[in-house]
Amino acid sequence: MQALTPAVGLSFDHAFAYGQVQGRRPMVMLELAGVDNAGRLLGSVANTPVLVDSGADTTMLNAGIALNLGLDLAAMPTEPVYGVGGGTQAMRHRILARLCSKWVVLPVLFEVGRNINLLGRDGAFDELRLGFLHSQSIVVANLHP
Repeated sequence: MQALTPAVGLSFDHAFAYGQVQGRRPMVMLELAGVDNAGRLLGSVANTPVLVDSGADTTMLNAGIALNLGLDLAAMPTEPVYGVGGGTQAMRHRILARLCSKWVVLPVLFEVGRNINLLGRDGAFDELRLGFLHSQSIVVANLHP
């Protein structure tokens, strides 16, 4: 484990205040779209709240969102997932998500009955620089150059 190094100056061009969310959790609205292999939009574009979760490997969404995006849950491979609350089965797929005004491919796991949608590291954190100004209840972000 390495010690912290001196700070690097960063600037951010997107910010979202989350102080109005119960418990000051970093919840942001995320725009999502389902597409086929040819890149054609399958269903409607959905806006959904997600918790920005640096501890989650993969983005996890309620299975109902897949239906709104025009995706077929029965055609998706299932896999076990484990977290603090135990284990469950989820369906894996790739969708599009608008992050800082850019559409990016995002691997997701759809789970039946999921209460809180999570924006995990895979895909999203690869595209973004994120910062938390928790004392001000703000998430700041920009795309990697």
